[in-house]
Amino acid sequence: MSDLAAQTSVIIPAFNEAGMIAAVVAALQQEGPWHEILVVDDGSSDGTGDHARDAGAKVLRHPYNKG
Repeated sequence: MSDLAAQTSVIIPAFNEAGMIAAVVAALQQEGPWHEILVVDDGSSDGTGDHARDAGAKVLRHPYNKG
């Protein structure tokens, strides 16, 4: 799996998931050497994007919730 994982991006859509997103990113990091873990923060108001970035994910942020 490691060869395939190194070529695979993991994309996680998230909205107001500050309480769990760091644990999700950390668990994914333990599973393989992913090309990248990308969290799409859909306009969260609780710091989801900051928590994801601090855990090691790349973050794309929408300025407001797009659903």
